[in-house]
Parts: sequence; structure tokens; C-alpha cells
Amino acid sequence: MTRPTVVHVVRSDAFAGVERYIAETANGLAARGWTVDVIGGDPAAMRRHLAPAIKHRPATTTREVHHALRQLGRRDIIHAHMTAAELPAARLKRKLHARLVVTRHFATPRGGTVKGRFAKRLIEPRIDLQIAISKFVADATPSPCVVLHNGVQSSGARTQRGKVVVVMQRLEPEKDTSTALRAWAASGLSREGWRLMIYGRGSEEAGLQSVARARSIADSVTFAGFTPDARGVLRSAEIMLATAVAEPFGLAVVEAMAEGTPVIATRAGAHPETLGEDAAFFPPGDVDICAAQLQRLARTPSVRREIGDHAQQRQRRLFSIEAHVERLEHLYRDQLSGRGHRGR
Repeated sequence: MTRPTVVHVVRSDAFAGVERYIAETANGLAARGWTVDVIGGDPAAMRRHLAPAIKHRPATTTREVHHALRQLGRRDIIHAHMTAAELPAARLKRKLHARLVVTRHFATPRGGTVKGRFAKRLIEPRIDLQIAISKFVADATPSPCVVLHNGVQSSGARTQRGKVVVVMQRLEPEKDTSTALRAWAASGLSREGWRLMIYGRGSEEAGLQSVARARSIADSVTFAGFTPDARGVLRSAEIMLATAVAEPFGLAVVEAMAEGTPVIATRAGAHPETLGEDAAFFPPGDVDICAAQLQRLARTPSVRREIGDHAQQRQRRLFSIEAHVERLEHLYRDQLSGRGHRGR
């Protein structure tokens, strides 16, 4: 029996949330008997995380994505992530005799720029199936979507936790990391031996460091940059803090859930959808309530354990990589059998 073939495509040299998702999903599909190729993402990190049988090709420009797809030849499914990869995939789908599946990872409509509007006119008529990673993203996407939540590996690992609060996100305005710093200063937890570790890079890094100095908390805050071991970091922390005002899914949040790490998050974006009530919420930008939640969890180990345990059970029930890949494979096979549809 011929193995079905799929290529996951992203125009990227990074290994952030989208690329981590692609690597785990590719591995899951390969384990279920698919021949899988991956185009894009940081070459070293992708190779380190992908199963040996999965071939990887780097692609940091749209032209490189186009070239890599042409080199691959015929594939059953092209699964593209973000507009810069969707465009060459849409152009080549007929040549490669493929069904085109795309995933919307952000709660913004396709075509926000002049180039994007041109790409939209070419891409959208050629999409066979469009997936949104959350209902929040689907509601922000005008064209039809099927909601398929991302999945992550469940965990039974245990390690010694330190008195650490972790922020793990891009340091860009939409993530509102300044609220984390201001709430940290208001909480006074640094005087009780706690530390705030901020993982991620972005355009606001220097400004955020200035905020830490101005608030006299620089000694208790570490800007740790990118980490290749996100799960290990989350597993060893007591609390995760997620301040984004419009998070489309929150892969790091769901990874924290998998590790049993309690999450304090904005009641906004997809956070209520993923966390349910298994979190300590605060209104976006509300420093006082965020600080109060930090104090409550830091000072009450039983509350931390209860929230962390409930979150871990929810992740295993709703957001496992196995369940995600099983449903994704079902959607792929519907496309190949002609039973598929574009979305709602």
C-alpha cells in the first residue's frame, strides 16, 4: 500500500511556536505511516526535533519555498502555515497534484497589506481546507475555517521547582510584557526570594529592560532570551504568567499545562478557550489584579498544586498531540477521498 505524502511549509528561519508545532505534528504523522517533508524553520533546531525519516529543507524567502516545493515533486497534501508560505503553495498545488491545506495561526485577516491583498486573491480560491488553531482565530477569519486546536506532548516528568515565575513570549507590543514587569514590581515577591524569568526576544527588549531598572526590580528579573528547552524551563518553574491581550492559541501556555505548571493569564484572546477555568485570570493590562494573582499563587502552594493539576488533566484530555494528529489525519483523508470541505 502506498504511503500518503504530506509536506508542511513555513517561510522561516526561526524555531518559535509555529515551527515547534510543525515539528511535533510532522513526527506524529510520520509515526502514523505518512511520508512527511518539512520546508522552513531553523535548520539546526528542526533537524534536532524532527524524526530521522523526515526530510527538512530550509526556506527563508518565498522564492526558496517555491524552489523547495518544486524540487519535492508530487505530494498528496501541501500544508502551508502563514501567507508567505501559502502563496507559493497555492501557485504549485496543481503542478504537484496536491490538495492545499492551510492553517491560520493568528487572529488577523489575510491580506492586510497591498502585497497581502494580491496574495489573498491568488491563495483563497485554491484552498481546499482552512484550519484555525482556535475559535478565537476562526471568528477573526472571514473565510471558512475548521477549528482544530494545536496539541502538545503530554508529560509525566518531575523536577525540582524553584521560586520562579516564567514569562515565555515574543517581546512585541501585542504581548504586553510591560504589564508583567509592572505587576511583578507591585507584587513585592522579589523581597520573598522569587525571581521573574523572561524568555523571548523582540523589538521591545531594550525598553523592557529600562522599565525593570526604572521600577527597581532589575536585580530580580532575568531577560533570558531564546531557550531551546521550553518544556524544561516550564517544568522547573512554579508559575507561568501570560499577558498577551489577544493570544491566538498560546502554545507555551498549553505546554505549561502539560507540565502541571499553574498559569496566570489575561482573560482575553484564546486563553479562556484553552485554560477553561483552570487558571488565575486577570483583565488585560490590569496591573493590580495581576499582582494580586501572583501573590496568591506564590504564597499558597496548595492553590498552585490544585490549579496545576487541573490544567494538566485538561491538556491531556483536550490538547494532546496524539488527539490533534488523529483528527488532522482524518481531515487529510477526507480531502484525499473527496469528502473534504473548506470549513464552516
